[in-house]
Amino acid sequence: MPWWLRKVPGFLVVGACCTVGYFTLYLLLRGPLDAQWANAVALVLSTVADTWGNRRWTFGVRDPSTALSHQALGLAVLALGAVLTSVSLWWLSTVDPDASAVAEVVTLAVANGVSGAVRFFAYAHVMQTDRPARVV
Repeated sequence: MPWWLRKVPGFLVVGACCTVGYFTLYLLLRGPLDAQWANAVALVLSTVADTWGNRRWTFGVRDPSTALSHQALGLAVLALGAVLTSVSLWWLSTVDPDASAVAEVVTLAVANGVSGAVRFFAYAHVMQTDRPARVV
């Protein structure tokens, strides 16, 4: 089994927890903010948590000297996620101007799934190379 495949379950657990946090924040912020602002704030906060969780639990990186570069990577991938989710919300509002919050969340879930796949392979590439080699 390739090394990266063994990392998928941990990535999915961290991602699921952060996704629940993201949707909770989105729904809490959706009342006082419009969909785009609620999405942006929820994405930034959940991305920082996701990067931290994946560094620690999925890839076993605990070296504080790489934390800033890994958070920068997480925020760069967030930019892709922000574009995907923003375009998805725009598309939904064009197709259905009266779309419900549930329809918005489903649309965001699909966009975030695509973004998550990109995030996994970016993290796997960078964080796996930042781990110290095991001495056997």
